[in-house]
Amino acid sequence: MKNLSSTCDTGHLQPDAHLPDLELLDGQSLENALLHALNNGQTAQLLARYGCTSYPCANSQIGYSDLTQDDRPEIIFSGSLQSSTLYVFGCTRGTYQTLLREQASSALGAPYIVTVQDMNANGLPDLVTAQFTCHYCTGVHVYEWDGKHFSSLVRAPNLSSDGTQDFAEMMGYSTVSISDTDKNGTFEIIIQGGIPSWLAGISGGEGPYREKTAIYAWNGQHFILQSLQYAAPRFRFEAVQDADRAVENNDLDTALAYYQRVISDSSLVSWSHDAWFDFIRQQHTAEYPSDLSWMPYNPTEHAQLSAYSLYRIGLVYLKKGQEEQAARYFQELANQFPVDSPGYPYSELAAKVWEEWQVFHALSQACRPAIAYAQAHPEILIPLGDYENHGLFVRGYTPEMICPYP
Repeated sequence: MKNLSSTCDTGHLQPDAHLPDLELLDGQSLENALLHALNNGQTAQLLARYGCTSYPCANSQIGYSDLTQDDRPEIIFSGSLQSSTLYVFGCTRGTYQTLLREQASSALGAPYIVTVQDMNANGLPDLVTAQFTCHYCTGVHVYEWDGKHFSSLVRAPNLSSDGTQDFAEMMGYSTVSISDTDKNGTFEIIIQGGIPSWLAGISGGEGPYREKTAIYAWNGQHFILQSLQYAAPRFRFEAVQDADRAVENNDLDTALAYYQRVISDSSLVSWSHDAWFDFIRQQHTAEYPSDLSWMPYNPTEHAQLSAYSLYRIGLVYLKKGQEEQAARYFQELANQFPVDSPGYPYSELAAKVWEEWQVFHALSQACRPAIAYAQAHPEILIPLGDYENHGLFVRGYTPEMICPYP
């Protein structure tokens, strides 16, 4: 290890001076105490007492790494419940100064160090941190020095708005890991979990949920959401949502397989709002149901989701340029779901798309009447996923989502 006590021009070193009791300090007092200790030659002592030699660092520990590549290691203070802030201190013009402050977003704990390593294969070390961003939501930053300051390399969807944010985030209990999953030399951020963190959510009292895995990968400029995979569907509507997500990721073959499961897989369980919430209320426990055999079969929902799946299969084949296959599925949809069937609205929807396709041979044009039909008949969106009917953890649908080919 380098002689860290002499990395800055600190003047009169005081190796025997009393160290601050970090556990008793918070906020500005802690930051000032750390800077005072660093600038009075106590760096090595701080590391010896509170040091973190491997990541992730526990709360109230200090790591060191040359994040700025100036041959003088920066000191990283992984925050504590008292401080609620993660600091990076660097040697600038002969004295330690604060180069980064990451404030805690919730009262549950301060940011902590996940790892320090070159995440994007550009030769520069990156500081990866994590913290609770809400009630056990997990947020992950990847900081890199740009020559003047640290900035996060993450660009992720904001969970509460239509914008973006500079940290990856998952709601609920989750874990963070770093791995080169695709073996291309850059590392991915992997967040797994998403289990609700409050009693009503854990028990299923606010609807069914599934664990999920989000992978953020380097795209040349930022770490962005590459994939979001859910645990295997148990409900039929969950398979619909997985199929639609696959379409949006342009994974058309996976989408086709899921749509076929919706139609024919008898192991998928029907959804019934009343049956689910009655059962949850009666069991009086936080245990999430593992056996769904008590859920009644819902033939109306099966017809609706099967008809919707046939419609979406037809769209996929149009996207793939296989018009004859698309025509076959649209015709099958019309034959199976006549005007008196619960699935008829999706048959009518498909007929409008097919009619428009015959004129323009462009999905962007063919989608217009489908979206207009869904706007005029919003009830066709409810079986696909609806917060009021299915609970908080489903994917809610808008008219534009049923024909996502702009």
